[in-house]
Amino acid sequence: MNNKHKTHMSLTSFFGPSIPVLCYHATHEADYYSAQRLGEHLDAVERLGFKTISAQALFDTVSGRREPSGREIVITFDDGHLSNWLYAVPLLERRSMNGVFFLVSDLIGQGPVRGIEAATELKPQREGFMDFLERGDNSQFLNEAEARAMLERGHEVYAHSARHAGCFRDMRYRHNWGFHSHWSLAGIYGRPRDEALPEFETGSAYVYDGYWPLFEADRMRIVKRSTEERARFCRDDFNRCMARIRDINGLERQLFCWPWGHYDEVSEAELRGAGFAGAFTLERGFNGPGVDPFRLNRIGVAPGQPASWLVSRLKIYLSGWKSRVIFKRYRKKPEIKTILYTTNANRLTGGSRQMVNNALGMAEAGLRVVVCAPSDSGLKTALEDSGVEYVGWDGFKNALATARFFRKLIRKQRVDVAHTFHSRAQRAALYARLWSFLSGPRFKLFINRGVVYKPNPLYFLFVRIADGAIVNSFACREVLARWLAPRRRVNVVYNSYVGEIREALPADVEEAERPTALYVGNMAAVKGFDVFLRAVQRYFEAHPASTARFRALGIELLRQFESDVPPDVLQRVESPGHVEHGDVVQSLRDADLYVLTSRQESMPNTMLEAFAMGLPAVSTRAGGAAELIRDGVNGFLCDVEDADCVAEHMGRLLADGETRRRMGRVNLELARTQFSNAHKTINLLRVYSGERVADALDMEAAAGQAQRRGES
Repeated sequence: MNNKHKTHMSLTSFFGPSIPVLCYHATHEADYYSAQRLGEHLDAVERLGFKTISAQALFDTVSGRREPSGREIVITFDDGHLSNWLYAVPLLERRSMNGVFFLVSDLIGQGPVRGIEAATELKPQREGFMDFLERGDNSQFLNEAEARAMLERGHEVYAHSARHAGCFRDMRYRHNWGFHSHWSLAGIYGRPRDEALPEFETGSAYVYDGYWPLFEADRMRIVKRSTEERARFCRDDFNRCMARIRDINGLERQLFCWPWGHYDEVSEAELRGAGFAGAFTLERGFNGPGVDPFRLNRIGVAPGQPASWLVSRLKIYLSGWKSRVIFKRYRKKPEIKTILYTTNANRLTGGSRQMVNNALGMAEAGLRVVVCAPSDSGLKTALEDSGVEYVGWDGFKNALATARFFRKLIRKQRVDVAHTFHSRAQRAALYARLWSFLSGPRFKLFINRGVVYKPNPLYFLFVRIADGAIVNSFACREVLARWLAPRRRVNVVYNSYVGEIREALPADVEEAERPTALYVGNMAAVKGFDVFLRAVQRYFEAHPASTARFRALGIELLRQFESDVPPDVLQRVESPGHVEHGDVVQSLRDADLYVLTSRQESMPNTMLEAFAMGLPAVSTRAGGAAELIRDGVNGFLCDVEDADCVAEHMGRLLADGETRRRMGRVNLELARTQFSNAHKTINLLRVYSGERVADALDMEAAAGQAQRRGES
């Protein structure tokens, strides 16, 4: 063929006709798309002079085996709802039209061909899907006899996958599972509707690796499927639906319709491997010679669209040049696969311990995790055998050199999200982010803050350069807001507790002869140890014969407080000085009451550890500490500096074992659920997915569950 003829053929194709393909779903009142409305659409198609052709004829046309002839159209119906047989088929045949029906093969049941009397039992299509997923009831969909009857009457039947499975494509929270939730949740969770379970953003399980719930004892965690696992899932699904549909239609050349209209390279490779010859999407564009048979375009017809809307679209997608110019293409949303955590801290402090929790949680959730920290950091030991890749870097003092290192690391590791802790690492990451605007690599950046003192005056700018900040309390967010950081860019994600959770003490447990109140802190004035000592003094003034024990961990020079309280009070406080973290947890396990008298806090990790040991708390309203306690529910709150209030509530709890146990059970429930690392992992993934997160504790839920456990 000479170049002149090729040019003529190209121009003919460009200005020649295109073949529109319409996509409908269920066709009855319950789905807001009545048979009457479908009839109006078919009448409009007829008035415009269109002739329906088969999907096989369309395939031959795009493959160059057949020349288009006049105004041609393909009319398709997805999912195989029974209403297609009861309403769509008669309406098509009344106008001498044929339809193409894509069936979900696992939903195809057995039984006789049903007549119009079955219409009284029709439900909305989403309820039909849920009936199948929850109870195996496929009565709302076409059975094999009806599919064969369609074929005998000149219509076509093809595959729409075996399961039409959905997944959580990202972790943006929508609402809890309710009546209007997407039907795919029943398949994702593998159980009937449960309004206590969350619904996140859903998508095609064939195209997205996705996040999947995994239930373990008292918790639900989220696990990201690997791309290899998704490929195996697609392979099984496509081969299963190919065998089922081929058995029904008997065709050598099998066509497919993508669930949600979505596809990607992985799923398409598996589709080709299963033997399919072509696939329909929900992209809009030209259908004619030269089009990829795996990119057959369709016009999705939403419920409620009038015939006038359809006419306007057909006029566009009938024209070769218009359909090439006015098009709609599917773009798969990027998935988060690799997360970088970085800090310049070389020991396990409160903040770096939470970073370790983040890394462990993400690795457990199936994501690839890289941690960058000093080579001699204690984090390296804490992350051993966790699957987390540790990268040592000792140049944090040089911000520009660190920024260059981060850029290389992010590009090499294909990092999607960087989450930074502590000032030097954050400064370098911000430089790397500014650099990325010019020459890449592109990544999401979040800066972490877990303290309530005055920030850098430019912090508001840091928050805007990054994708946002992540703080561990509302108190911290308010401090940043006072320094002009916009609240909408500051996410609140509470700290998590990782470790042993004590079993609740039974109601008939024998009272301790000497109940113990435990303080954990240090010598800093903001920790309020002097307030604790004054509270102990007030307590013994009110209860001189008490045998209660008072222990203080982290206080190395007790005699420095001799001027604050009488010597006999100091003698009543046991102070072993500095202790290792494991000894702190053991002391909490042996205690009966946790006391916090700080003047300033964001989110005390030791309070979460106390909750995990089933201890009630008496605390000052210091920053984020006040967010963890509901007065009278899981502890008591006092104003900062109010030693009398602390003494009063310590006395009440030390004397009342039943109240201690009741409050302790609530705190155990908080530790199991809202302070679990699985819960924090979900909230972080919500932030990384683009949601703004600021959820307060649900104390009522914890108290209710604690009561139910106590009654069982």
